[in-house]
Amino acid sequence: MGFAVPAALGASFADPSLRPIVLVGDGAFQMTGTELASCVRYGQAPIVILLNNRGYSTEREILEGPFNDVHEWQYEKVCDLIGGGTGSRVQTQREFEQNLSAAFADHSRLHLLNVLLSPSDRSPGMVRLARRLGKKLSTDKP
Repeated sequence: MGFAVPAALGASFADPSLRPIVLVGDGAFQMTGTELASCVRYGQAPIVILLNNRGYSTEREILEGPFNDVHEWQYEKVCDLIGGGTGSRVQTQREFEQNLSAAFADHSRLHLLNVLLSPSDRSPGMVRLARRLGKKLSTDKP
């Protein structure tokens, strides 16, 4: 968790001709998302798609509880805080498509899309993975 944004920073240093597209959850972003300041500092322009479901969905699937909730940030304002980039709040499919198109068209700066999702919105693949992890954790107990 929290690897996507720093990985984008490293990938941009490794090959400046590439433009990372980052998929990160809100919980993971709260751990290491401030590395976007380094992206601004070094003139990198990743596209960050922040999946905001107000918590740790994989962990919710394993064991539900209030400890999986994260404090709601106004993620689209992070760019103002770090002094560069463009942030947007995305609530609909149409807004997502418009903001993603704008991000692809603008190579000059990073773009952060705060995509609002329901806490119960989980992909089938993530649910399968979380259930397998949950089973593994319950069978590994002494």
